[in-house]
Amino acid sequence: FLKTLQLLGTSRHRHLMEAALRFEDIGCFALTELGHGSNVRDIMTTAHYDSERAEFIINTPNDLAMKFWIGAAAELANVSTVWAQLYVGDKLSLIHISEPTRQAEISYAVFCLKKK
Repeated sequence: FLKTLQLLGTSRHRHLMEAALRFEDIGCFALTELGHGSNVRDIMTTAHYDSERAEFIINTPNDLAMKFWIGAAAELANVSTVWAQLYVGDKLSLIHISEPTRQAEISYAVFCLKKK
């Protein structure tokens, strides 16, 4: 969880990193799916951006898309990074990362979800 925020996060995620470092939040990493393992390119979980409500709708379309083998999720974690295919409108969206240390074009997003 924390490593994902450190490697993929921005200054907007700094408060999440700081809370994790103070052990106020215990995180878990939700990438692996029952039907695809840790194959990021073929994960079936989707995140659709709803521009009217300015929020993301995360969908697990079937049992094979269930996040699986999530360490600490059952009893310890109160926050998770969740990996999903990112859609804006009807189109699979590409996220462009262009920083000195990483050059990439990816079609997934990582969301940080926290229990209330």
